Amino acid sequence: MHFWTSFGSYEQVNFYIVWVTASAGVMAAAFTVCNLYSAKRLFKHLSTAFTVLTAILTCVTVYSNNHLSKLQNDKQIIQTTRMSNLSSSIVNSNKKIFTTQIFALDSKFEGIKTKDELANEKLKLAKTQNEVAEANKKQIEAERSLGQVQEKIRFRSINSQQRVELVKLLKLNVRPPIIIGTPAGVPESMQFALQLNDILKEAGWDAKGVGQDFYVGGHPVGILIEVHSYKEAPRYAAFLQHALKQVGIESMGTENPDTPNNYVKLIVGLKPNPN
Repeated sequence: MHFWTSFGSYEQVNFYIVWVTASAGVMAAAFTVCNLYSAKRLFKHLSTAFTVLTAILTCVTVYSNNHLSKLQNDKQIIQTTRMSNLSSSIVNSNKKIFTTQIFALDSKFEGIKTKDELANEKLKLAKTQNEVAEANKKQIEAERSLGQVQEKIRFRSINSQQRVELVKLLKLNVRPPIIIGTPAGVPESMQFALQLNDILKEAGWDAKGVGQDFYVGGHPVGILIEVHSYKEAPRYAAFLQHALKQVGIESMGTENPDTPNNYVKLIVGLKPNPN
């Protein structure tokens, strides 16, 4: 609390000052009277005291008014400062509110942007998955085609288990005569025919090697068991066909008048295309 306000209002302060000053003047005057020896001297001193008292009262009044004016100005400045600070606080609060609202709108727009980006990413992912599925499909088709090509170019052969089984099935008490032939200039057919020739010889058949034949109108395909005629076909022709089937080798019967009677001709034609 300010020093002057402890005595009351500013008007009361002025009154106290005047009263104290007047009292002092009166006491000074009384003291002076006591020391005077004549009326003339008394009048002279009273006049001087009055002049001094008037000057003192004037100075005190001027000082009090100036001080009071300064206090009022300070009070007004303080109130103005407080109002300014309050206005600034309100403005700052409004700025914070507007900033929060703008941030919320930005977040909302960002959310919309994120959703659009997510939708685009999903479309890209679906497109990529379709492309991968299509690539896998093409790869499977390519592998299937490659497998068919590899199977087509792979030479036919008889494994060890088939060989043992076929030798066992082909053994007879007699030694049937057999001719083995292949289309000329076909290495794959020649190699397979040589394997069959060795198995027939091991089983006791009268196999005399592999010959190469020339065909008009195209090479034969697959395994053919050829006889002179169906009516006069040797019994072991059917026996050979059945034995080959037992180990997984398909064959087909055919007749040719050029084939010697009582002979079976085993023709190893071109390798059939894989199914």
